[in-house]
Amino acid sequence: MKYLEQKRRERLKDRGGFVLPTVVFALVIMAVVTVASLVGAGDEMTSSRAMHEASSAFYAAEAGLHEVFARWTDTDSVLDLVPPGGKLELEWRALEGGSRYRATIHRWDNGGQPMFILSVEGRGPGLMSGQRTLSFALTSNPLGLGIGYELGNCCKAAVTMRGDAQVEQLAGVSGFDEKPAGWGDECKPDTADRPGIIIKDESELDFETGGYAEGVPADVIEDPAMDESYFDDFGGLSWDSIRAMADHVIGDHPTEKEIHSGKTGPSYNADGSCNTDDPMNWGSPDPNDPCYDHFPIILVTDEVFLHGDTYAQGIFILDWDESQPWGMKGTEFDLEDNSVFNGVILGKGCVEVEDQASFHGGMFLDGYYRDERVCFGDHDFAMNDGAARMHFSQCAVDRAIYNSGLGKHATVNTLGDGNRPVLIGERAFGELVR
Repeated sequence: MKYLEQKRRERLKDRGGFVLPTVVFALVIMAVVTVASLVGAGDEMTSSRAMHEASSAFYAAEAGLHEVFARWTDTDSVLDLVPPGGKLELEWRALEGGSRYRATIHRWDNGGQPMFILSVEGRGPGLMSGQRTLSFALTSNPLGLGIGYELGNCCKAAVTMRGDAQVEQLAGVSGFDEKPAGWGDECKPDTADRPGIIIKDESELDFETGGYAEGVPADVIEDPAMDESYFDDFGGLSWDSIRAMADHVIGDHPTEKEIHSGKTGPSYNADGSCNTDDPMNWGSPDPNDPCYDHFPIILVTDEVFLHGDTYAQGIFILDWDESQPWGMKGTEFDLEDNSVFNGVILGKGCVEVEDQASFHGGMFLDGYYRDERVCFGDHDFAMNDGAARMHFSQCAVDRAIYNSGLGKHATVNTLGDGNRPVLIGERAFGELVR
């Protein structure tokens, strides 16, 4: 019996346990599954949070893009100070819910008509928020649409002025929109008819021997509110600042300067391009000419007479000089003898159109300085030949303002969509997302 009991105990002693290892192995498997589940849940939460942050950042950028676009008029005057290649960085702006955006406006033109890229960075709420950037380009409204540019109070009629005016001998001032002869397709068929004359005091306007004015909504409109400050508004530019922007200066008091065919451009560089440095290059009416889009800003400081089939296009600024003893404080600009002018004339002085001369564009003339007449012994504005015509031309005004570089200071006229700045155009390309 003792032998059998001993053998049984030895067998039990040699038999290894298997329950504990099995239990331990099962616990390890369960721990791995639990950890994997926790890690998976954490990854899912991280992914979900990242997606939420990215979406919040995207919508913040989109909201900022539309808000800055809508508030463009608030930044327009500031953008005048941004040089070509420069940029304007706006401050971070918070949105409801904690998201925020920051806008940067890059100017990417080379000094011509301003063009901008609006880039908006959006961020979601929180310190570890996502980031998205949206961008699109802003370009100018197209030219010659019939509803085009105004430069401050210029040009809302064929003639806008205060002072003494005379139209006689069947000469006429027309506010009915007409494009210059021979100009290309940039002049759209749409019309933008205006009044013939807007004048401070209609009693100073004299029609004799069949002289006339015509236009819409009236041939002549009297505006008694016109004062010196009215003629000091050029779309954010003052008289002194726009005067300082002249590309060239023509003449000096007191010498009269006669300019006739052969003295003016167009002129060209050796490679055939338009020589814009030539002060007497006043553009070309030929759409195929390299100088067709050359519209210089000319400051006239003399009594200038264009005659003998002279052609000129651009923005001509008539200067004034209160220091001269003979009393002529303003420049006299005479367009006569079959000469043609297309563009804008503005400033302090006198204008005369006669002898079959043709004018297309707009005139913005102040015949007074400090409440005194600037043209001694002459009418501030006169037309005195039956074949002389002065036509409002929206296309001529648009091309002059656009090509002279003054487009960034202009607005769409009030017959359009609420005086929206011309820099607000359509998107040049789709939104870029990064």
